[in-house]
Amino acid sequence: MNGWFFYCCLWSCWIVLTFIVPKSLPYRFYIGCFILMSIILSIYKVPIFHWSVNLTILIWMIGCMVSFAALPFSKRLYQICVSFIVMLVYVVFLLFELYDPIWVIVDRRWLLSFIIGTIAILMNVKLLDRIAATIIGLGMGEFLFAYVLFTTGIKWDITTPHFLDLCSSIGILILLWSGFEFVIYYLKKIYTPPSQIEKEKHKPG
Repeated sequence: MNGWFFYCCLWSCWIVLTFIVPKSLPYRFYIGCFILMSIILSIYKVPIFHWSVNLTILIWMIGCMVSFAALPFSKRLYQICVSFIVMLVYVVFLLFELYDPIWVIVDRRWLLSFIIGTIAILMNVKLLDRIAATIIGLGMGEFLFAYVLFTTGIKWDITTPHFLDLCSSIGILILLWSGFEFVIYYLKKIYTPPSQIEKEKHKPG
């Protein structure tokens, strides 16, 4: 994968959002514009210190940080901790892969997607919280890994098209699992007998 998965995912999301999702959905227009902006800006980079950062990733991280700022303090602190965990897992994986690449017997992108996606799903309930913590954690992990290599004299390209593919694959995994949870909740709500619902309401505690 060299960026094609990123473009396929975003174009697919935009098509579904534009032609399938009902127009009554709140923020539908803004989400569609954000997706298109992410696609257009993905070919541009911004110099930050010793590295060139993909503009799409930079905008994603800023947007996720803004969403963190809108949370209550306790929730914000929790999200920072989740992002820190994602960052550490990502950096440790890359360092182990660099030191001994033979142990990575599966494609690193799919293995990383599974590990980080699982962490995001288990540690957050809401879809937006899962994606925001993951994007910030991955972005900070890219900077930290590049800095570690820079201290040893190695120049590492960050936020490459491969990284965009990784973010997209993790995002799709989180999106699919959140959709699965919604379907299960909806089916449970439909097929739960009214008598059982009343019992649950009047259950002590």
